[in-house]
Amino acid sequence: APFNRHDLLPDGHGMDSQVRYLAKHYPQRKDIITYAVTGDDHEGWYSRGTGVDIGRYAEKTMRDAGRLDWVNLGYMEAFIPLVNANTGAESKMLVAHPGGGSAYALSYSVQKIIEALEGGEKPGIGLWGHYHKLWFGNIRNVWAIQAGTTQDQTPFMRSKRLEAHVGGVMVKATQDPQTGAIVRCRVDLMRWFNLGLQENDAVYFSLPPAPQGLPVDTLEAAPHP
Repeated sequence: APFNRHDLLPDGHGMDSQVRYLAKHYPQRKDIITYAVTGDDHEGWYSRGTGVDIGRYAEKTMRDAGRLDWVNLGYMEAFIPLVNANTGAESKMLVAHPGGGSAYALSYSVQKIIEALEGGEKPGIGLWGHYHKLWFGNIRNVWAIQAGTTQDQTPFMRSKRLEAHVGGVMVKATQDPQTGAIVRCRVDLMRWFNLGLQENDAVYFSLPPAPQGLPVDTLEAAPHP
């Protein structure tokens, strides 16, 4: 985005270099596949401004790098069929990365999204990113899950008094074989704690090395050359 171009890594300027950086550095684990939606924020702004399908471009770049563990699900949201293997009864799971800012309460933004859905389009389970929060609840018979984040609290988030729930979720659901409804949902919320903001100050702000005996936090942020 135009307003945060100076807090990027040196090899992360521009769409192509950022996507190639993703293909090179995104973690790989045996038998683990990432199913990704393009967010309706940073990359979404770029997509709307240029017409480039960032999700499809990222998947292609992954393939060019020899990686088969990244699958593009589309822009902003995707509905995944949950089909009972024995009866064929079906529900669906929503995977979404919406836009907009965080609300005063953890549940509020997702709650309003679900309340705005038409009766026939509600998912059985919904997974939401974007808000950098971990939360689980049931709203209008939708098992609603906020999946956390892998990004430490940034200076922008600190300035806006927004916490980052670094972690993830593991979900185990039970489906009614006759109706397809998700009648039980168990969610394990996982948190990891570190000091990434403090350790990465030099990356975010391009701080010069601190003189001996002078704390880093007393220095002024220097702009990129």
